[in-house]
Amino acid sequence: MHTGQHYDANMSDLFFRQLGIPEPDLNSASGSGSHAVQTAEIMKGSSPWLLEHRPDAVLVVGDVNSTIACGLVAVGDGHQGWCTSRRGCAASTAGHAEEINRILTDAISDLLFCTEVSGPLNLKRDGIADEKIHLVGKVMIDTLMKHRARAEASGFLRELGLEPAGTPSSRCTGPPSNVDDPGGAGRHPRSAEAVSREMPRSSSPPTAHPGEADGPSAWKVRLARLCGLRMIEPAGYLDFLS
Repeated sequence: MHTGQHYDANMSDLFFRQLGIPEPDLNSASGSGSHAVQTAEIMKGSSPWLLEHRPDAVLVVGDVNSTIACGLVAVGDGHQGWCTSRRGCAASTAGHAEEINRILTDAISDLLFCTEVSGPLNLKRDGIADEKIHLVGKVMIDTLMKHRARAEASGFLRELGLEPAGTPSSRCTGPPSNVDDPGGAGRHPRSAEAVSREMPRSSSPPTAHPGEADGPSAWKVRLARLCGLRMIEPAGYLDFLS
């Protein structure tokens, strides 16, 4: 089931083609919106499908709005809920939507699959029973290793003028919690400024999520002042890895 939370061609359709993923049986096409609106749309789109097919279990991945939305539908309709717990992300800031999604999804799931070693420690500290917690690794790393050679063969760096190999460069991307509120919009450029000082002659292109393209002016103005910094459209998976 594809909720449609990510709908840009390079952040959705391209993944199916490049990674050989079968077309989804359901695409609920939830689109953009506030945390509440998007979560509600995903719940409305997924609930009829789950009620029709009555799966034995529902696996939700990550910490996005789709994660908590489908998790809530699953447990509300009486399915067993499994999740890949992201509580191992020690740098997360409580109060951001992604962190709220993590905490709530962990609380309602029957099994929690952790991506790295600090995850079980965090969950046990929060009182989650040991028998629910399983350290399994991270599918994103598995995917990266499988497609690493294809990514290295991508011509994307050449298109950006970042070859020959070894040319110092960096890339940054901003989640909604960083670019949609004034506090976050101030923090993220400061990080980019620190990087640009270390690599003054390099290009450090941040990618822009479709929902961020019209972000706060403070974000865009500060980034525009940085030497060697360029805004680019969302990159495909293999280009992004390269």
